[in-house]
Amino acid sequence: MEFTETWRQHRYSFYVVILFSVAYFFSHLGRFALPIATMPMAQELHYGEKACLIDESKGNVVHYKGWTHFCGKHGDQKACEAQIVGNISKTCKWDYNGQGLAYQLLIGPVFVLVYSCAGVALGFAADVYNRKNLLAISVLFWSVMVILTALVQNYWQLAATRFGLGLGESDCNPFAISILTDIVPRHLRAVAFGVYNLGVYSGFSMSFAIGNVVPILGWRWFFAICGLPGVALAALLFFTVQEPIRVDSLKAAEVKNFRALLNDGKTIKESLIILMRPLLSPVIIILFIGGSIRNAGGYVWGYNSQLYYQSASKLTPTETRQEMATYLSWIPLVAGSISVIGGAVFTDRIVKRFGVSARLWVLAVSQLLAVPFAAGTGFLPPPWSYLTLIPTYIFSEMWVSILQVVLVELLPSAIRTSVMAIYFFVITNVGGSIPLLVPALKKAFLGAGYSPIQSLRFALLILFPGSYALSGLIFAVGAGYLKCRAHYHPQAIEAVVPDPDPQFEMTNF
Repeated sequence: MEFTETWRQHRYSFYVVILFSVAYFFSHLGRFALPIATMPMAQELHYGEKACLIDESKGNVVHYKGWTHFCGKHGDQKACEAQIVGNISKTCKWDYNGQGLAYQLLIGPVFVLVYSCAGVALGFAADVYNRKNLLAISVLFWSVMVILTALVQNYWQLAATRFGLGLGESDCNPFAISILTDIVPRHLRAVAFGVYNLGVYSGFSMSFAIGNVVPILGWRWFFAICGLPGVALAALLFFTVQEPIRVDSLKAAEVKNFRALLNDGKTIKESLIILMRPLLSPVIIILFIGGSIRNAGGYVWGYNSQLYYQSASKLTPTETRQEMATYLSWIPLVAGSISVIGGAVFTDRIVKRFGVSARLWVLAVSQLLAVPFAAGTGFLPPPWSYLTLIPTYIFSEMWVSILQVVLVELLPSAIRTSVMAIYFFVITNVGGSIPLLVPALKKAFLGAGYSPIQSLRFALLILFPGSYALSGLIFAVGAGYLKCRAHYHPQAIEAVVPDPDPQFEMTNF
């Protein structure tokens, strides 16, 4: 009954949340299409490293037990092509494997740098211009980039479309979150953000499932399938979503005055001082640091999970990469969805009674509870190492929507989109850089006498569950800070993050 009444009152808001979540789904589907299809792409476009691979044209040889390890253990072309299984000669082939520096550049700097930098610039634009129109243009742009990827003829064209994909996707989050904040009531925001962030897990998971068309239709059709729906979504966004009135911390007139303030003969330094004041609030700094460290754990695991299960886990001889992909697809989808929705519903209920600091306490406890299960992936054999990911995701992934809700509830609406763009810039660049520590830590453990498998395991244990533990402690500090401010200042939110003030001086810090 309560849900029915809520639905009647907020039908338009529900529609926008679902539409944004679908757009987020297809953006991540397009983003993760490259890791799924990189091997056949590399073999056609000739980029990355070469390695000893199974020759799938040899009929039933692909069903040979342990074939991935059989071919993969040979490090030179001559030994690779001399292998025989049964009566089948040249079982293995020396070809591009889709990995190496060229691939790392595509998923790293080419995408991450433009994704984060453009997001900040466009986030500031969204505080002045129509957010709905900018979001529709962004969705159309990244969809076209995914479709154009299906037409590339060389590595540099692929890099250009990847660059364009990062540019198009960069501003979707700040625009969507800002709009949702203005159309969804405060007591439903965490649920709305949770539904919106389902696009992350469903897009990541479905990229594995839809990727099964690659051996059948080819990688070019795979990218076309991933990109075409975004064109229709852009049209829906443009024609069916309305630009909402900016509400909450500042009224519409105050927002207008704030824009005039920045344009009223102010120098760049003076404008930056006005914009930076909320960013330099202690609680915002704490949340930025905690979010960056937590995001780093996700990047470390996301980039190294398949490598870990192939080389470090004690896999059974019959396990294949396809079976690993099956585990790594449904677990993030199911457990991640439970986490973001369940955590959102729970915190939306307790925030009415205990205030915004309660969201951060939930965030801190959930990350700490995930630590032992995340560590279990490094010590347990399959399938248990996969299954421990279920409680890991259930406890850990609620951080995405909860932290976003906390930030938008603390920030003045006049600069909310700008600060959220900076937030995504910070956590993306910091989180995207931490995986570079994996080979360094692995090398250190190798120097200490550990085996390669042990070295990789210990490196991941430090950076994967370790980031969960550290971020949980940082979120607890933030929760304690908010609780103290709420106790001594009844106007807690406004007291914690002050509105931009034209008379503000740097000496206040």
